Amino acid sequence: ADLLRAMAEDGIDAIGMKVDGGMAKNSWFLQYLANILDVDIDRPFITETTALGVAYLAGLQAGLFESFDEIAGQWRGASQFHPQMTSPEREKLLSDWGTAVRRTLKIRELHND
Repeated sequence: ADLLRAMAEDGIDAIGMKVDGGMAKNSWFLQYLANILDVDIDRPFITETTALGVAYLAGLQAGLFESFDEIAGQWRGASQFHPQMTSPEREKLLSDWGTAVRRTLKIRELHND
């Protein structure tokens, strides 16, 4: 949420997010992410994309793909998670998160003195 807020301050508004990797298999986590970020989350059919990316690059080099755009066109979604949390609930959780971060930073300051 902090990253998306910083992006918005730079004029970039996220309307959705594609995820991958091990955590993308966890539906509870992806629903929470959609809720807390207030954006749609797209999970791909293939979640382990590091190896897939290497294979795509090898395919590009071997002439199986003509461009990065063609590779990008290979992406297939498996499921989508839509925000289901109310704005007051989201704001409360984000406020609590900010409080926890500030307290942690204050504790670090005390220990560094």
